[in-house]
Amino acid sequence: MKDLFYLKASPIVIVIATIILMLLPAPETAAASEQSVRISDWQIRWDNEEWLSITEEGAAPVIPANVETVWIKFKLPEIDWKRPALMLNAVSAKKITISINDENIYEMASDNGYNRNKILIPLRAEELKQSVIIRLDSSYNMFYFPDERVVGEYSYLQKEYQKHDLLDIILGAAFILTALILLVSLIFLNKSYRKIWGSIIIIILSVGIMLLTNAPYSYTVLEEYGPLMNYGFDIASNLIVLCLFVFFEGVFGRGSYLLINRFKWLQIVFVTLNTSLMLIGAFNEDVDNWYKYYGLYWSGIFFIVSGIVLISLLIWYCSRKNVDAITMTVGFSIFTVITGVEIGWYLYKDMSYTMQFWKIGILAFLLSLVLVFARRVTQNYERVIEYSEKLEIFNDELQRTEKMQIISQLAASIAHEVRNPLQVTRGFLQLLGKRSSETKDKDYIHLAITELDRASEIITDFLTFAKPQVENEAPLNIIDEIKQIEGILLPFATLQGGKIIIELTDSLYVKGNSTKFKQAVINIVKNSIEAFGADGRVLIKAYEEMGMNRAVIIIQDNGEGMNEADLEKLGEPYYSKKSKGTGLGLMVTFRIIEAMDGQLLFKSKKGKGTEAIITLPLEKEA
Repeated sequence: MKDLFYLKASPIVIVIATIILMLLPAPETAAASEQSVRISDWQIRWDNEEWLSITEEGAAPVIPANVETVWIKFKLPEIDWKRPALMLNAVSAKKITISINDENIYEMASDNGYNRNKILIPLRAEELKQSVIIRLDSSYNMFYFPDERVVGEYSYLQKEYQKHDLLDIILGAAFILTALILLVSLIFLNKSYRKIWGSIIIIILSVGIMLLTNAPYSYTVLEEYGPLMNYGFDIASNLIVLCLFVFFEGVFGRGSYLLINRFKWLQIVFVTLNTSLMLIGAFNEDVDNWYKYYGLYWSGIFFIVSGIVLISLLIWYCSRKNVDAITMTVGFSIFTVITGVEIGWYLYKDMSYTMQFWKIGILAFLLSLVLVFARRVTQNYERVIEYSEKLEIFNDELQRTEKMQIISQLAASIAHEVRNPLQVTRGFLQLLGKRSSETKDKDYIHLAITELDRASEIITDFLTFAKPQVENEAPLNIIDEIKQIEGILLPFATLQGGKIIIELTDSLYVKGNSTKFKQAVINIVKNSIEAFGADGRVLIKAYEEMGMNRAVIIIQDNGEGMNEADLEKLGEPYYSKKSKGTGLGLMVTFRIIEAMDGQLLFKSKKGKGTEAIITLPLEKEA
């Protein structure tokens, strides 16, 4: 069962390894360097300011407040390529215009200007060695400067242009498709799992949406849906945090002082408020601009605070050695650290940094959630099996108790009435035996008296069963009692070709009636002797169970033994493996031990013998 869950989780591990390999920088080959040139020097100015030169080592300038237009200028190298092209990475504004020699070669104006765009522009040979001027028009200082300016062979740059974003699109589509398929499983899932599994599905769906809507290639292909993708990314990121608290509540409960539950509702309020601002912003430009500028900061801060709360809760549960918490801590810590650092760096860089390593963190975290869910399902499955076994035992005990009650009532109602006529009949048979002179008649009378005595013994067993309370209780020395039992049954064991061995510990006292106690033990030992084969042996041991204040009596034989089916029926009325047995003797033995607050357990293997274990509470020495 556990192997199955780990097997299911293995694709996530493979995806994580693939992401890591894709994010690692590829070694630069000679062929690649010959097909592209990176432009390191560039200039920038805003409004009527002078051009400011920037080198690759220099930091990007801080744009003053209320600037709505920025110009960027750099010079193209003169290199002989068949199909030259210019690639700009992470450039964005509400309107982007690129020109060479006062001729516009690229222009884009849309509402998705708050996402980084990767631009690939084919160039003519005569445009090389000319100056490129990029004009960015925006508001609230929302400018993304191109952090990479590359000129190279068009076919080579096109591969580079698509390579990174293509992975995001494939992964995003795979996550969304997986989430939609898993939604069907909620129909067949037990209600107790739906809250946890449903939150995992929404997290997977949200991750897929974030991957798709965070890829610049999506905005290039679906430019008209830019605003919708922006909103989709924000809603998905907020839903992830909300579902985390829902998942936590499903796994750990509401938490101390209802902390998890309260933060869950706080997340619901925050997501509702954010969504409302987005909807209002779709019809009001001022609200939309305010949300896009300040909403990102508040979302980032709220996300960091929520992460701190969740990490604190996990640490607290880990201190209590909760395995689920330990599993989640590993995955969630990786996710929070990577994402928190990237968000901090993103804000520090005035939102000009391209976040990409968070994918590794989210995949590691998803793996931990799946493992926690798998563990809970496994545990519940094991509990169901355990409860089923206990229920079966309980039903067997209930049936046995009902049978015992019926027999007890029957015994109590008729035992005395049956014994009286039996005694009268026995007396008259004895008189007839004395008067009869025929040997044959005396044999018949003797046989009748023997059977009457046997019937009387059965009635006595009935009475003992009907009223098992041990009367005239007193401290009994187990050693003395067992030695007396040995003396009584040793001739019988010798007659059967076996022997009795005793191993006793001094000073073992229990509370009970000597006669009843002997009757119970004699019944067990007698059954062992009757099961003798060649070289029969009965071992009787008595000792104190250390630290439990109980005496243990073990009666072990090397007889024919029993199978599991026979063991389960021991103590039931009228069940006996002896030809003339009624099963009442062992039934009475069970009732006597129970009346002494003890327990009787049998262990046996076919052909190996049987072991009876009696445990009784110890009593102080008389």
